[in-house]
Amino acid sequence: MLDAVILGAGPSGLAAAIYLAKAGRSVLVLGKKNKIWNTNVIINNYFATGVTNGAEIMEKGYNQAKSFGAEIVDDLATNVEFTDRFIIHTGNNSFESRMLLVATGNTPKNSNIKGEEKFTGRGVSYCATCDGFFFKNKKVLIIGSGDFAARTALQLLVFTKDLTIITNGEELKISNDLVSKTKKAGIKVEDLKIDEIIGGDKVTGVKSGKRVIKTDGVFIALGDASSTDFAKSLGMALTGNKIKVDSEMKTNVPKVWAAGDCTPNSYQISTAVGSGVLAATSMIKDSD
Repeated sequence: MLDAVILGAGPSGLAAAIYLAKAGRSVLVLGKKNKIWNTNVIINNYFATGVTNGAEIMEKGYNQAKSFGAEIVDDLATNVEFTDRFIIHTGNNSFESRMLLVATGNTPKNSNIKGEEKFTGRGVSYCATCDGFFFKNKKVLIIGSGDFAARTALQLLVFTKDLTIITNGEELKISNDLVSKTKKAGIKVEDLKIDEIIGGDKVTGVKSGKRVIKTDGVFIALGDASSTDFAKSLGMALTGNKIKVDSEMKTNVPKVWAAGDCTPNSYQISTAVGSGVLAATSMIKDSD
């Protein structure tokens, strides 16, 4: 079992990995290169670096973390479970850890489908763990085309078997392991573009061209799991759409820290790195 898993390979996640690994903790970073890993992102206000770019500074941080023994996996977490330890799932793998640091940034993805905002909380949801109970034995659509959508559908199985993943016109990009699991569970997949979510007091269906598909609920699971998805599933307190932390970057959930732009923080590399270091220092102290 690992000492720590870090969700996110941005400045805060890599900074924390450097400190944890240097302190002798076994640490795994799960994350893909995001928009900052780009030569077009010019950085000229970070201490002692002069003028540099996002790709250059992130590559240095990546290599530094690896040099101290941190393992970095080019993959994304789709779900986190907690029993007496954390079990972090990706599309094809699972990892166990004593501690968890959420440093995924703050990029929840809306579908921008007509009716989404109107019916949020009235049949439209973003968190299977939080809201699945309300759709017990009901018909549910999951809008998404990747591993996050597949994992959301699988989580909903404990509440209902009538589940359909709608790709919303996107190419299906579900990993082989999850394709097998969804097929075995009888979860249907339809390649449709949704034009509108409809209903009265609550959701009653969706429109795709002239076709109307009746449903009791719509779960938006586009892109990758965001910081707020993990926060809600683990019971972390939020301030708006940010994870609430104390001065050591601890959340209200034991053994869970958060750092970077998913916390009440300015969108600067310096503050992201600083919060990652604070979190790592606290995690090291907690595991002594």
